[in-house]
Parts: sequence; structure tokens; C-alpha cells
Amino acid sequence: MTSATLAWVLERLAKGERVALASVVEAKGSVPGKPGARLAMSNIGGRHGTVGGAGLELKVENHLKKMLENGSSTSRIENYILHINPSDLTKKYVKEFINIDYFLI
Repeated sequence: MTSATLAWVLERLAKGERVALASVVEAKGSVPGKPGARLAMSNIGGRHGTVGGAGLELKVENHLKKMLENGSSTSRIENYILHINPSDLTKKYVKEFINIDYFLI
């Protein structure tokens, strides 16, 4: 999936489109998106790849759309906490998380 997503990005860029790309750079626990998973979106609405699906995917898609709308090219890593151990809430022990790197091409 990763090489196919990067090939899709190159095809879009060759057509003159702008592309925003999200990549999973770190994950802990039983998370759907493993390091190296990518989701790309073009300024005309096409998309390719996945970072894990469900609610996380929707958050990442919305962030990519905002980057394309604003023309924001600042790369940054965002941490998404997917699960906190309920028996240890006072210590905020994070059982599952995903870090995603965003950038605009």
C-alpha cells in the first residue's frame, strides 16, 4: 500500500495537483495503522491509502483537507491517543496511540 500511495502522489503532482500526505511514524498497542501507513489527498478531492480507518481516518482526512484549503506546508507530527488504560486513569497511562506526520507537497 505504501509504494502504491507514493506512486499515486507522483501521478497527481505530474498533473499539476497539490497533495497533502499523512504518514504513521510511530504506533503503540493494537492499533490499525502501523508505521509506514500513508493517506494522501489531492486538492481536487482524490484520495489514496489509509492510516487505519474509522474515527482516526476521518480526523486525518479532515486535517489533510484543511492543509490543502489553507496552503499550509508546515510539516508536523500529531499524537492521537486511541485508548487509555481504564484501571489507571489517574496516571494517564496511554495503552494505544498513533503519531502521524503531515506535510503538503
